[in-house]
Amino acid sequence: MRPRLIFYFVFILTTTASGNALEFTQTNVDTSGPPTFERYFINYVTGNAIKLLISFLPNGSETVAWIEWDTTSAYVNSTPPENLGRYQYGVQLEQTIIRLKPKTVYHFRGVAQNDYGITYGPDSTFQTATSGFISEAITLTADSITSTSARLRGKCKKNGSRTGSYFTYGPSWSQKFLLNTSKQYLGTDTSEVDISVTVNSLIPNTSYWFDFRVYSNIPDIGYVDISGGNQTFSTLDDSVTKGLVVPLHFIDHSGAKRILRFGVHTAATKCLDRSLGELEVPPMPPSGQMETRFMAGCFGEGTYIDLRPFSSSTQIDTYTVKFQTEGDGHPLNISWSNLDSLYNGKITLTTLLDTMDMKSTTMYEMTNPFINYFRIVAEGPRPIAQQPTVTTSSERYVGNSHGQIAGMINPKGLASISWFEWGPTPDYGKTTSIRDIGNEAGMLPFTTFLFGLNPNTSYHYRAVAQNSAGIVYGNDQTFTTTGTTGIGDNEQLPGRFLLKQNYPNPFNPLTTIEYHLPQRQNVEIEIYNSVGQLIKTLINTQQEPGSYAIQWNGQDNDGKVASSGTYFYQIKTDGVVQVKKMLLLK
Repeated sequence: MRPRLIFYFVFILTTTASGNALEFTQTNVDTSGPPTFERYFINYVTGNAIKLLISFLPNGSETVAWIEWDTTSAYVNSTPPENLGRYQYGVQLEQTIIRLKPKTVYHFRGVAQNDYGITYGPDSTFQTATSGFISEAITLTADSITSTSARLRGKCKKNGSRTGSYFTYGPSWSQKFLLNTSKQYLGTDTSEVDISVTVNSLIPNTSYWFDFRVYSNIPDIGYVDISGGNQTFSTLDDSVTKGLVVPLHFIDHSGAKRILRFGVHTAATKCLDRSLGELEVPPMPPSGQMETRFMAGCFGEGTYIDLRPFSSSTQIDTYTVKFQTEGDGHPLNISWSNLDSLYNGKITLTTLLDTMDMKSTTMYEMTNPFINYFRIVAEGPRPIAQQPTVTTSSERYVGNSHGQIAGMINPKGLASISWFEWGPTPDYGKTTSIRDIGNEAGMLPFTTFLFGLNPNTSYHYRAVAQNSAGIVYGNDQTFTTTGTTGIGDNEQLPGRFLLKQNYPNPFNPLTTIEYHLPQRQNVEIEIYNSVGQLIKTLINTQQEPGSYAIQWNGQDNDGKVASSGTYFYQIKTDGVVQVKKMLLLK
């Protein structure tokens, strides 16, 4: 691969209470290593909220990022980590912090971590306004789920501003804004209200993501739209719906990459099917920029997914691909998964000069720079129900209190979900949050970060995947955390008390609470419900200085499972009492 010189910016910040423009200086830097901080941007500030946009360069390694904030530079609070991918260009973390105090100065900084280490952005400040309070949203679990419908639910706490709500939903995380319900006006009072909407015409045996959105009209800002958080559900299997999706991976000589997907589905039509993820794309970019797309009569400028209606195991479908490379990016490599189990007949890839059998190989190299089209002719699709294939990979990164684990999942053409089981023994005992991984017919990487681990401790883990054909458990793997005690691999014991936001949040049913003690003292951590009733005492004992993590399994002191809703965890030490909010969703 021809090396490319990549530039990014390091910013020196100056902000005001109103935010907006930030000054910077520019530096050319080597691209390997930890994430690179680029810049902050304040989108808006109200009396109780701020929307921050923070840009990091992942430098080609899987990166997660979050925001730390507080009324001082102690940064007691943090937002949930979000995955920024592994790109070689700047990626923006966009998060809204709510339930702030009016007319108060807050400190914040962005934090990002990848395989090479952790990067802290510079300290910056903002001041909340004296008026204008946005309404709050919580996305609740869906219910009344059938093969073609579901009831979406959310909760809104109005804060006196003109407020409305709606739901967005779609067949994957990236397409959760694909469809939306009608907007509903909720009034201008300060009450709390539950909202539910039934959506129809869904695809059977399909995983959907949805989000409850609340918008508020704030003076001098306009309408502010916030998320209640993502939730997922899967429609029921009607034993008739079938489909298969084959990913085509493109990479040119410059290293630019694209993915297209083709296949069949019983719910597909001959034109665009938005519910299946087929969306019309913008016009082709100027020459010299990498782009690939399917072309067809009713696709307009094209689409990145082309699914044909499945009617017979003897049908023949033709897919036309238009492409261009980045600069002098030939040769262009095209790869795909093994197709033997997916099609009964032949599958050929044809250009102006060549025809090749896609079943006899899994890669084709396009060397002629004057060719920008090819066709795929696929005979005899077999969209049959198959269990996913699961492989647990070795760990990607391990620190003293956290690590990144990985696996490979092949959904086998059916909508699939996946998660990890992990713990200090081969019995595991803990699970990560469930994620929708789509319905492709090829191996997909699946990674997640674990937080709240103990230093110098061995852990077992395995990947798990499930679709309508069954559940599959991957092989067991192990890793051992490093022995350094502290917040990070190269950090010293904290000289102050610190309580972190629980992770994950929202959670079901397990969440982790991290805290740091500057000296030996008694520690008591308790869980309360939204009306102030004690639910669970997690710990009440003397502890030495250091970093700790404790988990709540969603059960009360009597071992009964707690219901969905808002809970508060309170930590009491010698002279310190702090409370944070968390959300249990089922």
